[in-house]
Amino acid sequence: MNKIRRIGAMVAATVAATGMAMTVAAAPAQAAPQKGPMPLSNLLAPMVENNGPQGQWQSVKFRSKTKACNFKMRVWDFAPNATVVHPQGFYTSLWQGPTLNKNEIDFASVKFYTGDYKPGWTVQTFPATIWWDNCKKKAKTQSKSTLFVVWVKGF
Repeated sequence: MNKIRRIGAMVAATVAATGMAMTVAAAPAQAAPQKGPMPLSNLLAPMVENNGPQGQWQSVKFRSKTKACNFKMRVWDFAPNATVVHPQGFYTSLWQGPTLNKNEIDFASVKFYTGDYKPGWTVQTFPATIWWDNCKKKAKTQSKSTLFVVWVKGF
């Protein structure tokens, strides 16, 4: 009789533990929906060192799952041997205007001037900040950071 009670208690404990594990287990993780404009690619076109006084324009394509207004992007030139110039001074905007409609693709451009690099290919990273709002009255300006990568060929 004692053995039967022990077995019954173990079965009850196992069933209870399984039930608790089922209630505690979370659903599979889902990625949060992306808010605002997103670059289609963070990889920019390759450049060569000392690209001269004309520099090299780089364009970044953006898409948004929701409407985004007052778009601005600033690429920071923290990379050594490189300078970034924005068409509007401190920032750049989209080619077709500062508004990006839902699922529309538009691009923003910046100019890069490169200095001397060691022979071979060098990877440079350029952090960037994007600002926008949701086009409503009294909309708060939202921002996000991203990182652009470019290969520079040294001779």
